[in-house]
Amino acid sequence: TWYSKFSVDDPSPAELRRHEHNFIVSYQTWPLDALSAELFYRFRYYDFLSGGREDFNHMLGLALSYWFTDTLAITAAISATTNDSNEHGGDYEVLEGDASLAVQLNF
Repeated sequence: TWYSKFSVDDPSPAELRRHEHNFIVSYQTWPLDALSAELFYRFRYYDFLSGGREDFNHMLGLALSYWFTDTLAITAAISATTNDSNEHGGDYEVLEGDASLAVQLNF
C-alpha cells in the first residue's frame, strides 16, 4: 500500500511564527498475517515569518506493528531526522525510537 500527502499549514494569526510545508510518502506491507511494516519519508520546509530563517527537514523511518485483533496493535518505530537551517545553530541530526499500543477504529 502506498500513501502520499502534501500539506501547507499556515500559522494562526495569534501565533505568526512560520509556515510549514509537508510532503509525506510511505509504503506499507504485510509480511505475515498479523505483522505490518511501514517505511516512510517526510520532507518538511519551515518558512519562518521573521528573520528570514528557512529550515529543510528530512525524516526517514520504519514502523513494525503486531496486530492482536483487527483493531488492537502494538507498534515499535525508529526514525532518523536531519534539519538543515540557514540560521546558526539550527542544524541538527536525531535518531528516535518509540513503542506504542494503539486501538484503531474502522468505519
